[in-house]
Amino acid sequence: MNKLRFTLLIIIFILFQIGCKYSNENKKENVEQKGTVVVMEGEDELLTDKSGLTDTGWMLLEMEGWESEIMVQIWIDFNQNEERRFRGFASCNRFFGSYQQSEDSLTLSHIASTKKFCPQMKIEDYFLLSLEKISRYEINNSRLYLYQDRDPLMVFKMFEIKD
Repeated sequence: MNKLRFTLLIIIFILFQIGCKYSNENKKENVEQKGTVVVMEGEDELLTDKSGLTDTGWMLLEMEGWESEIMVQIWIDFNQNEERRFRGFASCNRFFGSYQQSEDSLTLSHIASTKKFCPQMKIEDYFLLSLEKISRYEINNSRLYLYQDRDPLMVFKMFEIKD
């Protein structure tokens, strides 16, 4: 009986490891579960209207202290209805919460995420903690700049999710 339990535990462990590896190799598919992500390449128009925050999605380009090639799987979008909710994907887990916006001020609150474990958890944890620090934003040239007071935190590029 103990031998059978041990064998079952080994099989479950191996299946778990294969599942995690498969999940890591197919991150792009994880992003596309809710629709097709279309990055708006070559956008040169000057987008400065603050209402543009909710009219599109935003793909992370830069975050202080992290390499840019890691950012390709991190995105956020803001719902423009009365609930003022946001959602996104942080390279491994989905996240969501609510926001307050006025003039150039932006604060995110009630931030929560799914809890799947992945190898890049450091960048995801840093990203989610940084969201809590946001106090203002700017939109310029199809880029969303997020700040903690005067300190830049992140830069996002406009993209579209087609459901």
